[in-house]
Amino acid sequence: MLETNIKISVIIPVYNVENYLHECIDSVLNQDYTNLEVILINDGSTDTSGPICNNYALKDQRVKVLHQENQGVAAARNLGLKYATGDYISFIDSDDWIDQGMYSDIVSKIKQSINTIDVFYMPYPEKKDIDKTIYNEFEIKSQLLPLFLGTHRISLGQMASVWSLCIRREIIKDISFYNISVVEDKPFFIETLAKANNLVVLTQKYYNYRVNTASLIRNYHKEYIHSVTVVHKIIPKILEKYAKGYPELITLNNNTIVSFYYHSIKNELRNKNLNNDLSDARNNIQQYYTNNNMQNLLTWKRTLRVSMRNPKWLLIKLGYTNSVIKILWNRNKKALKQQPNLQYSPQS
Repeated sequence: MLETNIKISVIIPVYNVENYLHECIDSVLNQDYTNLEVILINDGSTDTSGPICNNYALKDQRVKVLHQENQGVAAARNLGLKYATGDYISFIDSDDWIDQGMYSDIVSKIKQSINTIDVFYMPYPEKKDIDKTIYNEFEIKSQLLPLFLGTHRISLGQMASVWSLCIRREIIKDISFYNISVVEDKPFFIETLAKANNLVVLTQKYYNYRVNTASLIRNYHKEYIHSVTVVHKIIPKILEKYAKGYPELITLNNNTIVSFYYHSIKNELRNKNLNNDLSDARNNIQQYYTNNNMQNLLTWKRTLRVSMRNPKWLLIKLGYTNSVIKILWNRNKKALKQQPNLQYSPQS
């Protein structure tokens, strides 16, 4: 067992996960590295998740339980950050679990390094384009950040989830999660990497991500357009502050903004209350187009590049978005009728 005075705070937002919560918490408390502070934030659960959290606090003094009215995962994580006292911060989603040895591996690398390590990153799934284990500040901005901002093919970047990070608390003391319900991880993730002087990649897969079929990424969410628009406004400000000398990052982020426009169309058409009246969907999609400066970002160069994979982009560029909406709506009608009425939960 590795003995050291380095404390790791593990922040776990909890919302209606009674079926998975024991596995998650046990996987943390049973780690061979024991100097942990486990902060459970019960975000207004209506099942037995709250009492389960309380029972763990009674049995293990390392566990802190915070209860709040349902405010969403961003607010829950912010509350956890407020009470965290560890040297490093680790985030875990309460329906996931970790394998033995994760924190002892992290602490071992901290003790072996001659430099203070700012961030540990666990690729999920394993990424072939992450071919190093140690990145300095320049390499983070020139090689890692681009992976999470977007691609040259006009598509979304890699998943920027905070559960894939273990972060030195000092570098995120002035960062918080924005109160949005879609991709709320991304600004926090990007700012953390942009501020880091170095990053170490954990080559072993410790984190086990449970795919949630009720995820708001796969189903309609009414706050989708608002949330992603907020993220699109925040990311350039982060890059301007911490990565001004890397203009390619702005280009990649703009590619993602364009790509999200098509995703916003698909999201709006998942709304089972449309009933062939698509006016609300059209208005929301137009709102995305206007608020995200799509007229300027969707250049002919971008259009031709993305149209090679999806010809509907050419219709969008020519001003026939309504036609695209109608095509997708007709295609989705049967699928929408067959799907269960899945509701959003902050823990999705």
